[in-house]
Amino acid sequence: MSTSTASRFNAPHLLALAALVTVTACATPDVGPSGFLGSYDHLHASDETGAVRVSASSTDVLGRYTTIMIDEPTMVEARLSDSEALAIRNALAAALRTELARDRQIVTSPTTDTLRVRYAIVEVETSNVALNALTTAVFGAVDYGSLALEAEIVDALTGEPVASMTWARGAKATNVLGAYSPTGNARALAPDFAQRLALLISPHAPAP
Repeated sequence: MSTSTASRFNAPHLLALAALVTVTACATPDVGPSGFLGSYDHLHASDETGAVRVSASSTDVLGRYTTIMIDEPTMVEARLSDSEALAIRNALAAALRTELARDRQIVTSPTTDTLRVRYAIVEVETSNVALNALTTAVFGAVDYGSLALEAEIVDALTGEPVASMTWARGAKATNVLGAYSPTGNARALAPDFAQRLALLISPHAPAP
């Protein structure tokens, strides 16, 4: 930002934008059910960062499964360009492979001990790169992204539901570099989603 541009921001403007930084960087998206899951009645709220609702079978049931399949995501979000959508899909696929492989072998063909992960990209809020570039010289980026997803884990052969989750989170204010790419912040949230899903269906101690 040039000196003349920066000088147009007086104290009230700076205070307003500073407040905007805090709100946009940490705000959790308010997303209702997309219809991807067969039912939302069995989900219960989890007391954690973001908007998370979960349901999971017992450890005894989850412990029967030693392999896992991961479907391609369903894209409910319709506002992204093809390249943006691909970037989000790739980030999620990589994160899920990493996290789910910690407890189970990832396979492409089901057997009697295989779980199947179905998930939907419900909402992606991209970062306003132009605005962030404008405010950088004053105090940094002010417009961060967010990500909302739904997931259903079923028996790969019978289709019987084993666990499900709706998950939404705003970008972390610490992920500064992500604010200078439209999907940078949303992609940075992919590991958080994958870790939460892996915890939910852990054969050792599924998360409530």
